[in-house]
Amino acid sequence: MPYQPNKEFCASNNMPYPAPEHLWHPNEFTFQGLQATLTELLKAPIIFQPPLALARNVAEAVAPHASVQVPVNFSPSNAVTIGKTIKTAEKDSANRMFATFFFESTSPSYDLNDPRTTQAMAELANGGHEVGLMLVVTPDTDVKQMKERLHTDLTKILRATSSAAYTTYFVGRDGATPEQVDAMRDAMELNLRQIHMTGVTDSSFTKGHTVICDTQNGIYEGGHPVTDFVTNPGHANFVFKIADSAFSKDPKWALDRLGSLPEVDANVSAVRSAHLDHAAPTLGMRGTYETVPEHMYHANPSGGFRVQRHEMS
Repeated sequence: MPYQPNKEFCASNNMPYPAPEHLWHPNEFTFQGLQATLTELLKAPIIFQPPLALARNVAEAVAPHASVQVPVNFSPSNAVTIGKTIKTAEKDSANRMFATFFFESTSPSYDLNDPRTTQAMAELANGGHEVGLMLVVTPDTDVKQMKERLHTDLTKILRATSSAAYTTYFVGRDGATPEQVDAMRDAMELNLRQIHMTGVTDSSFTKGHTVICDTQNGIYEGGHPVTDFVTNPGHANFVFKIADSAFSKDPKWALDRLGSLPEVDANVSAVRSAHLDHAAPTLGMRGTYETVPEHMYHANPSGGFRVQRHEMS
């Protein structure tokens, strides 16, 4: 293959170098590729559960259980397609899989008040999935502000889905440390119990016997969900995190997938300032051509998202 993650990127993501193709190649990150992966997961003797139930299993060291989680950072429409892909993979399986879709209250590309967003929430809930809330923690976020946002956004989800959101996911941005995220979650604990919710962060799982497979940066961080968990589990529980921007109809590089989302295409400047400039490690770090040439976006940001790329085999 002409492009692959470089040594620095592999080291920062605990990947072997050269990176195995199934962890990074764009053919893995199509909806067809996702369906194939989900179909293989459904063949395994795994019980799929919501995050709260899995967190209890972590505490009780019960195995094997798994949770499928979809952070909806950018695209409710892509989230709906992922939900349908999960249900398509289920059709020929006796096992059942559903996902928890975490809608972000401060997304740079969609708004919780937008009818298209509430329609996506309703469609996912009607499809048997769980709709949760993602709350972004920054270094200057205060508890009062977070509690107000929590209640406001929970009401929006309830109106859209006619059901309560039972899981809230706290994520750090703009330099917030894991310790700050955990402190905010802990400060909200009493508030969350009052409305029958529990905050869930990655640290809740990593403290237990759990492997987390994440697609956030356009690769399988933590290992491939089938090759590295089902074939050689080694852990009691499994979290499969499917980023809404990680998959597309046709094979694309990571930022090409992001740029092809309709919500992003309509809000390019906001996504660039809120995400690309702060929170998007790319495979093209430091201008190397040993890797996917995504650094071009940062070197020439005025070029937009839609540019011609090299041929992919």
